Amino acid sequence: NAARRGEIDHTGIMVHEVIEEVDAGPVLGTATVPIDDEMSLADLEAAIHRAEHRLPGEVVAERWLSLRR
Repeated sequence: NAARRGEIDHTGIMVHEVIEEVDAGPVLGTATVPIDDEMSLADLEAAIHRAEHRLPGEVVAERWLSLRR
């Protein structure tokens, strides 16, 4: 795979505003997930899932705080 060949060292996730077109809304937040040479696919999936659970809450909190300023 590309990570094992040294072609990539990270992946990531994105939260975007929902609009009619799929994955076409403005980006609200991103998170990078590092890929370690020793990671199994299960390890990488778990790291991605942790980011997927964390990022939406961070985006909502940032938006809420920006509205209070």
